[in-house]
Amino acid sequence: PTPGPSAEGQRQSASSESPPPRRRPRRQPSGAGAADELRPVTALFADIVGSTALGEQLAPAEVKVVIGECVTRMCHAVEQFGGMVEAYMGDGIAVFFGVPVAHEDDPERAARAALRIVDVVKEYARDVEVAWGISDFNARVGINTGETAVGLVGASNPHSVSLGDTTNVAARLQSVADPGTVVVGEATAKSILHRFVLEPLGEVSVKGRTQPVGVWRLVGVQAAETYKSSPLVGREAEMTKLHSIVAEVTDGRGQLVLLVGDAGIGKTRLLAEVRALAAGQVTWLEGQCLSYGTELLYGPFIEMLRKWIGAEEGEAELAVRTKLRATLGLLPASQIQEVLPYLARLLSVKLDPRDDERLRRLPPDELAAEIRRAYRAWLTALAAKGPVVVAMEDIHWADPATRDLLGDLFELVDAGPLLFLGTSRVDPESEGWKLRVRILTDFAHRAVELPLSPLPDDAARKLLALRPQSRSLDEVELAQIVSGAEGNPLYLEELLNAFSEGKGMRRGHTFAATITSRVLTPTLESLLVARIDRLPAGARRLAQVAAAVGRSFPQRVLEHVADTDDLEGELAVLMRADIIRELRRYPEPEYVFRHGLLRTASLTTLPPARRRSLYGAVGVAFETLFSDSLDDRLEVLANYFARSDDLGKALDYLERAGERAVALDAPERTAQLWRHAARIAEELGDPAAEQRVRERLAALGVSAE
Repeated sequence: PTPGPSAEGQRQSASSESPPPRRRPRRQPSGAGAADELRPVTALFADIVGSTALGEQLAPAEVKVVIGECVTRMCHAVEQFGGMVEAYMGDGIAVFFGVPVAHEDDPERAARAALRIVDVVKEYARDVEVAWGISDFNARVGINTGETAVGLVGASNPHSVSLGDTTNVAARLQSVADPGTVVVGEATAKSILHRFVLEPLGEVSVKGRTQPVGVWRLVGVQAAETYKSSPLVGREAEMTKLHSIVAEVTDGRGQLVLLVGDAGIGKTRLLAEVRALAAGQVTWLEGQCLSYGTELLYGPFIEMLRKWIGAEEGEAELAVRTKLRATLGLLPASQIQEVLPYLARLLSVKLDPRDDERLRRLPPDELAAEIRRAYRAWLTALAAKGPVVVAMEDIHWADPATRDLLGDLFELVDAGPLLFLGTSRVDPESEGWKLRVRILTDFAHRAVELPLSPLPDDAARKLLALRPQSRSLDEVELAQIVSGAEGNPLYLEELLNAFSEGKGMRRGHTFAATITSRVLTPTLESLLVARIDRLPAGARRLAQVAAAVGRSFPQRVLEHVADTDDLEGELAVLMRADIIRELRRYPEPEYVFRHGLLRTASLTTLPPARRRSLYGAVGVAFETLFSDSLDDRLEVLANYFARSDDLGKALDYLERAGERAVALDAPERTAQLWRHAARIAEELGDPAAEQRVRERLAALGVSAE
């Protein structure tokens, strides 16, 4: 027989999604009017409160100047965090995060941008009051997160975002926000609650919605991230190694340690465990590189310094200056004045006017060198008094200045009890990855890399058992969660949340129940779609086509379906990006998505019409490529066509698959297949076919329901 997909590939293709429900809305034709993609988008609506008063007191030309300048400042605020200004609305703006490129932290970016909008408008309001005597001038912001259609066919803007529930709710939330405040919807609140302070405000009604929506006021940024604490599971070997490393540092031997692994694999959790282990034994300095902070020079080092001196965000400059001077008392008196101006510059604190003027006149390279020297002097002084841990998360996102400073500071591990403890994702294309290379080459005598592998199933089960939500689920559902998470603790928790909220698998259908797009919580969807969005356009489209084939997919099926002139090159891109891996090379190339949820996320970005079109094309490809062995693939073909617009073929293959199951003496499977056939016949509006299938079911002694 003609070589085909592996047995595992056929199984995964056939059971990759639950089949259509009994009743579906009438299918829209593939093509016109279909969106290019569906994606998680966070919408931000902001407007100026007090613009009416401006019109009453100022000439139209002056109003235009005042409002124009304010809106410009608002736009700058959102652009700092990667937001796309979609529309200007008189005295307000509509902004989208997640378009044209998704980021895993788009809700957080929007929240920070909203707080920044409120701040910049307050600052500008002081200028307005001085210049025109108008005091009632402020901003209000509404934020909402949800799936949105992007890039509508026929739109002049290729990244046009369609109007819909997500944007409607965001606009409504803005309208109920008090002046100077930010209001967020439920999905946004769930995504950011570990980093921000939120105050519940009850519910509001939204036009076009039958149910009210939950509303929260965004108060500010958490002083420290809050995560649910649970015992560490499945990382005993890593903790044993880290325990010995901390002991070596407390004995005076410097170390460089890098925790490497996928997003959600547990790097932050392990870091927290080390922090608790080392408490009381070391000076702990911690900072985080941010995905939107590549232009915020020295970001994590500024965070470390602020925390160490006890300076709060937004604290008065005089107080910060006083705390900084006091902290530097550990340096020799002669060195304090050499270091103080540069560390003050990091904290945006002004000192002696002469020092400020001198620093302004320094060429950028010289200023950067002096800042590195000052930070090094401060750390050296700290380490002279006892062991120091410099913990830095997500160094794959480190800004250029942070990378340079890290490179200088690494040398200190040879001089004293200093531990650099970093976390990083596997991202060979990032500039931050070069730091890993340097650590493992130039400092091999001090370096330890700890790759974090997926948790084994028994550890995942233990982790699930620690969550109260798991008690409401049965054994089949728990097994599905463990299987779907594939050892990733974050995926495990998010899938548990989805299942406990009733978004899990459906049962009683033709194909085996499994993890579907319905269980992609906002956190998971943002994380996974952001990863796919980093791909070049051609590779991203190929991932979507491959996802329609299944978790695993033969190359020749892609050759038949994918519209590309460089299939080999785009497959190589997907492998380098760790989206897929080669499953086998002979007798024919076959690939598999590295994680099942990556495949699911690729599918979620396709609008329904495009998805149905792809499923139909894949079904035709299987008919063509495996024409001599179709009887072995009847259920696979039925699965593809049941998700396409060609329900007639789905009905035919389901009936034939049922007949084959009868021949194999598999009555339960026969009943499942023919029940599905009856539903398809009903949807087709073919009473004769429906009657025929029902009679077959009756002959088996089972009902069609």
